[in-house]
Amino acid sequence: MKILQVCSAEQMGGGERHVADLTRALIERGHSLHLAIRESSPLPAALADLPVTWHRFGLRNAADLVTACRLASVIRQHHIDLVHAHVARDYPVCGLAARLVPEVRLFLTRHHFHSLRANRLYRWALGRTERFLAVSRSVASGLADSFPGLASRVSIVPNWLDPLVLEGARTRDESRHTLGISRPIAVGLLGQL
Repeated sequence: MKILQVCSAEQMGGGERHVADLTRALIERGHSLHLAIRESSPLPAALADLPVTWHRFGLRNAADLVTACRLASVIRQHHIDLVHAHVARDYPVCGLAARLVPEVRLFLTRHHFHSLRANRLYRWALGRTERFLAVSRSVASGLADSFPGLASRVSIVPNWLDPLVLEGARTRDESRHTLGISRPIAVGLLGQL
């Protein structure tokens, strides 16, 4: 399967680590991965060792019609089977691209609990979304509230921590280095705030 992941983030945070881990896992399972990113994205450096096809776009905002048309062109040109968006501002852009290429499947992952302001145009753009993936019950509830007509398409897929990432890390300093934590104070949260 050819998968286009879209992530306009410009810093490496939890959502971007999720995209990187998911990309690795999908490639290990034999899928062909394309990533649509901003020029300043940290993802190419994080995935430099993988056979990823990169597409660089402006991905300026939710009403970026130029990028939606360019994404549709990439989908057609590379025979993409599935588009997976990870950042809220990318959702409508990907939704519009999917409307332009009706045979592509659209998935969205919601990493944050903030509700989406889904006006009629926004809901129309995302109306072809096959699956909304939420990282927790509270996020799923927010998606169902934002898109009541599509609530049956919301699934919960919690984030994960790959145990192999920590393999060999035995001390606090080794673990902080392995996880890329450089600030003096780090707080880990398990559960729901």
